[in-house]
Amino acid sequence: MKILLVYYSLEGNTEFTANMIHEATQCDVLRLEPVNEPPKGFGRLITGGRQALTGEEPELIAYDTDPTEYDTIIIGTPIWAGTYAPAIRTFLSRHELEGKNIYLFACSNSGNGEKALDKLTDILGKKNNVFDTLNLKAPLKYPNKALIQTRRFATKILGDEAR
Repeated sequence: MKILLVYYSLEGNTEFTANMIHEATQCDVLRLEPVNEPPKGFGRLITGGRQALTGEEPELIAYDTDPTEYDTIIIGTPIWAGTYAPAIRTFLSRHELEGKNIYLFACSNSGNGEKALDKLTDILGKKNNVFDTLNLKAPLKYPNKALIQTRRFATKILGDEAR
């Protein structure tokens, strides 16, 4: 079975987690990159939060990966204004993901990503099997805790794939 990890990261927490998952699963990785990245710092809160709340779909830098070629897709997102990142929204609107095994993870400074994970589960679970989610609080700040949680998550993915 082929596994693809798709993620977006602005400040590094989601990328840090994606790298740990990749290391544990040896999956293929697609990092989403908007053409116009929100600025870092305080401007990120305004721009990114507005994009997240208004449902914007930013243009992404082109990529060659075709998610329909994969059986399992892992999706990782930072939490912005209580929801998933706009780059993830763009990805989901571009690709018809049907009949996939889906795993979701979210990273936030508050650790309050459950609402966003629930939204993604509702969207993706209509045509796919959402097997598991992982909600991480500030992985770069708490790397040991993130490593333990991420290894458990990756083990679940690999165990499900072996069935």
